[in-house]
Amino acid sequence: LKQQIHSTNSKHTKASVYCRIANEIHIPTDQYDLALECLQTALNLVSRSNSVDSLDEAFLNLDDEEDDPNQVSDTTLNTATRNREIIKLQLYQTKADVLFRLGRIEQAWDEYEKAYQYAMTTMSYPPNPAEVAKMLYKLGRICIKLRRIPTAIQYFEQELEVTQRTLGTSRHFSVSRIYHELATVHDRYQNDHRRALQCLQDAYEIENQLYTQCQHEIDECRQCSAIRYCPRHQQYFKDCIHQLHETKNSQGRIHYKLGNFEKALEASLQHTNALGGGSAVATAAGGDGADADVDNQ
Repeated sequence: LKQQIHSTNSKHTKASVYCRIANEIHIPTDQYDLALECLQTALNLVSRSNSVDSLDEAFLNLDDEEDDPNQVSDTTLNTATRNREIIKLQLYQTKADVLFRLGRIEQAWDEYEKAYQYAMTTMSYPPNPAEVAKMLYKLGRICIKLRRIPTAIQYFEQELEVTQRTLGTSRHFSVSRIYHELATVHDRYQNDHRRALQCLQDAYEIENQLYTQCQHEIDECRQCSAIRYCPRHQQYFKDCIHQLHETKNSQGRIHYKLGNFEKALEASLQHTNALGGGSAVATAAGGDGADADVDNQ
């Protein structure tokens, strides 16, 4: 890999090699300080590159039939620029991950924030929405560790908005999990139990819709039977049950904490009813009916 660095004048190629050294050698062997050195060197190389370097990269990627550099297309040049931007964004995020592993939380937050701002304000192409949601989630988690709770909530709410807009619907497990994240923050760090319960109720409504949809699909599926579901619906069903279980347990814990014992019991009973309460369903989903009954109790 080091020979590749010395054998090229391309900043992009050198940056890519340094990134590989960090990801393939130093990080897997827990040599985080060395990984940081490689990542920072790669970042410096990419940051110093410009449109001229993108043009050079475009020339390197010309097809054999395009042997006239004057004929390089805008598409080829745009692709090279796009690749440079993606590399830089990945470097910011990888550096932040390494800093987080080292326990340098404040610096990790700074790098994630750089990545987010770069993606949203500097990149010439719209960033991948899933990547944006992932960055917002990580920023929110780091803010919790730094006890910046209001900021963490803002990040999670932005993540929720991006995820809903990307999916085109609120009826998705990814959305319900964000509601769970918000509920945890409101409950544990804000003592805003009412807001936490509302977030959990929003999650429950999504999960219950997905559960109903799952049951409908199972009824229509030729590969599913009362004894055994097909692999796809088996996993779908398990996901529904797991999420409903988590939601109702969380609601019950908050009600119990508030001294609302009847509502805590009600949440537990709703959870049992949601599971169908029987071994036959668990067996069809590929589980152990006896274990399911114990969980319900």
